[in-house]
Amino acid sequence: MKKSIIILVLSFLAYSNSIAQNVDSTQALPKKHYVGIGAGFSSGLGFSYKYKPNKWGFQLNFFPANEKSYYVHNDFLSVGFMINRYLSESKYTDLFIYFGNHFLYDFKKEKYLNQNSSTPTSLITKNQKSVFTGIGAGIDGKISKSLSITLAGGFGYYFISKEERAINLIGEFAFHYKF
Repeated sequence: MKKSIIILVLSFLAYSNSIAQNVDSTQALPKKHYVGIGAGFSSGLGFSYKYKPNKWGFQLNFFPANEKSYYVHNDFLSVGFMINRYLSESKYTDLFIYFGNHFLYDFKKEKYLNQNSSTPTSLITKNQKSVFTGIGAGIDGKISKSLSITLAGGFGYYFISKEERAINLIGEFAFHYKF
């Protein structure tokens, strides 16, 4: 009788231990979704969402702004995305290469007063649409289990108008919370 109780208790302990290990393994699944802020030449600026299910991932940055008054009307929109290919992953850092594209819309209308009048006489309008594209390499630093920081650099091409184009060194930055 004692042997069967001991076997039963040991079996129960072994079974409960295996259940506990299964629960721990499901809690240790890697976090794939990230939210935060980001800014970069080719990734755009503003609120950031990143999804990293495996060796490939993407990041989307978005920021709208609007200001209206009697003298000023500003509309600003920045939308950018980055596609990442992770080359190396370790406990503290992930190394990746990326391609990014950023669309920037900036509309500004300003009224100015004439010195001798109280009504606006001068009007300046700016309507600018720009596209920025870049490639490069970067690193995701794991600050904690839930926080990460991204630093990247490379080469970028910007197109503002037919007269204004260039290739230059670029930088990207993001700070994310993982969930």
